[in-house]
Amino acid sequence: MKQKSTILMLPANCSREILIWQYSFLLLRLQHTLLNPDTHEITQYTNTIHRLRALSQRNSDHELLELSYLLEIRHALQLNLSTVNIEQLLSLAEQTSLQNPLRQNHVQLSLMRMLFHILYLTKLGNGHAATAKLREHHQLMDSTNLEEWEVNGKFDVLICNGEYKLLFQWFTQPESFVFGYLMSGVINLPEYSSTKAWNFLVEGVRVVDSILPSLTTLM
Repeated sequence: MKQKSTILMLPANCSREILIWQYSFLLLRLQHTLLNPDTHEITQYTNTIHRLRALSQRNSDHELLELSYLLEIRHALQLNLSTVNIEQLLSLAEQTSLQNPLRQNHVQLSLMRMLFHILYLTKLGNGHAATAKLREHHQLMDSTNLEEWEVNGKFDVLICNGEYKLLFQWFTQPESFVFGYLMSGVINLPEYSSTKAWNFLVEGVRVVDSILPSLTTLM
């Protein structure tokens, strides 16, 4: 008997649903990293980032495109990949943020970019530039609206012209302060005659102590 052919009717927003699944699959792959990856695994991870980037560019999803640059910077710093042009990626991430027609200077993405830049400058041994960038970090944190931060550290990235969101979880605002103070303390350690490093570390401990009761309540 000849099989009767049927036409599968797809919903009107099927292409967007497929896109969301593609994004989610690529991001899930990037979430699982190995402690001591070999050359093949490093290349596979880089290729996955580039696929995410190409998909984001093709669909004009600026925030996810910016995130792809940040993920590659983290990848390069973590594994000390000399073949990656970190300065160029930092510049592209900033340009992408400024060109975003929906929401410029996404707080969490901007903070990530700033922290990676500080780590990169520290790795190069450029303490003066790292210190200057740390001042920018503190200014950003001091000027950030509390309403832009979820208590649990979750934030969204807009896709499909702002109609859909991908949710991520990262630092809470107090944790971002603590990390900034920690980095400030470490970078200022070479100045033995100054108490800056000690003051930054003490301030970080103070913030940790202040959020411990709230963490206990949440648990």
